[in-house]
Amino acid sequence: IAVDPNDPNTLSVIWADRGTPNPNATEGCFFTLPGEAPDYDPCDAGPGSDTDVYVSTSTDGGQTWSGRNLLDGTFGHQWFPWAAYRSDGTLVAAWDEDIDPAADGRADAFQHVLWDGTSKEYLGSPENIDVSVTHWAGQYTTAWPAVCGPEGYAEGEGKDCNVFHGDYTGLAVGPDDDIHVVWTGLNRFVVSPQIDFYTGDLHDGYAQDAMYARRS
Repeated sequence: IAVDPNDPNTLSVIWADRGTPNPNATEGCFFTLPGEAPDYDPCDAGPGSDTDVYVSTSTDGGQTWSGRNLLDGTFGHQWFPWAAYRSDGTLVAAWDEDIDPAADGRADAFQHVLWDGTSKEYLGSPENIDVSVTHWAGQYTTAWPAVCGPEGYAEGEGKDCNVFHGDYTGLAVGPDDDIHVVWTGLNRFVVSPQIDFYTGDLHDGYAQDAMYARRS
């Protein structure tokens, strides 16, 4: 949620969702039994579950709100939006976004983007969603999963079914109207001393780094 510094009665809420209800969802479809591998699409949302960034604004201190307005509808998932107002009343926002989405709705890379009220800028280099060196789903049990990305790993290695995809984003506008953006990046390839029990080798992947960008 963001407040216009020129008018404290003007508020905007920004979020990401698929835009329409999932017709396949049933009550409790997201539950997983103890010991079972998690289902990456438990409610059968499918590739059509593309998430976009929306905004709703109130000009009377939150008493009433505008309808849900699409802020950016780029093809591919968008998530973790954060917003603030500049001194001229312009709403700015940043979020994570898939690049070159896969045909099945899953992408192996994403970027953090900044929307300055009129245009969008990619910040930093591409992030690697499936190859985190410090957190990957296969570390929890030997019973699952089969490889789910990216390409280049043999069936059954499983180490790259990563459930971590960015996170910990933030945005603030300073008193000089500069925009400050922070996020978690996964674009520095490293090798960990931890043994990957799927391959028997040292685990490799992309480190989770704190990233920062500033724009005037």
